[in-house]
Amino acid sequence: MHTTSGVTGFEYQPRPSSQLFAYYSGAYFSRNIVADGEDTIGFGHPGSPDTANRQIQEATGGYIHTFFKNPNYGTLIVLGQYAYVTRAPWYRAPSDTSDRHTHMVFGGVRFTLP
Repeated sequence: MHTTSGVTGFEYQPRPSSQLFAYYSGAYFSRNIVADGEDTIGFGHPGSPDTANRQIQEATGGYIHTFFKNPNYGTLIVLGQYAYVTRAPWYRAPSDTSDRHTHMVFGGVRFTLP
């Protein structure tokens, strides 16, 4: 099976204690099917389950803030991230018109020991 994927993005540090980031990634998965008499078998054949993805794409962005940084005591940061993910299966039932996407929000507090 042939696949293609890529990631691009940027990070920007407006102040020593702040960082903004944004990334985009995508992956494509080709079909790999064989005709076996009356049926087709393999990845992405007509009638395959909707878990056989043709493509997946994600856009994400976020903010990281360093509240405290000391070489003797450690570092305390807080981060927030938003991500939008979409996928397209090779096959969908004719009655299925729903989009395959989700929104995700992540947050975290990280303390790093020296």
